Amino acid sequence: MVSGGRVSIAMGVRSVANSRLGEAALLRYSSYGIRAAVLDLRIVGLGSPRIGLGTLKIEVEVESLPLVECVYETGLYHRASNIRDHYGLTTLSVVPRRSTTGIAPHDAAGRGILEPVLRVRSSFSEDPETPEVG
Repeated sequence: MVSGGRVSIAMGVRSVANSRLGEAALLRYSSYGIRAAVLDLRIVGLGSPRIGLGTLKIEVEVESLPLVECVYETGLYHRASNIRDHYGLTTLSVVPRRSTTGIAPHDAAGRGILEPVLRVRSSFSEDPETPEVG
């Protein structure tokens, strides 16, 4: 995936008992073991579905995921009858997007985790009442 691109995720959560899924979140960890993102599925309509014996299918569309290039592990946190974290479900390889400025970026380890799209404006005006120094 190119940094800042769209990501589609599909998964199934298998239940072996009648329960209600209280919380669920997708977790992204960098290759350094740092939690890079928590995608809280409650706020995007998952709610608290009742799940019986069987599999709950979940599909997630992430409009833009501006991560720095790296290989990220995907995990799932969920709370039903008990709390469980599942790590290493899959990986996501992120490659850098093409520079539009012609400026080479710093190496990925020095840039943090997010690669946001920025718009920067600046202006400068002299204050005529400030005496010159020097």
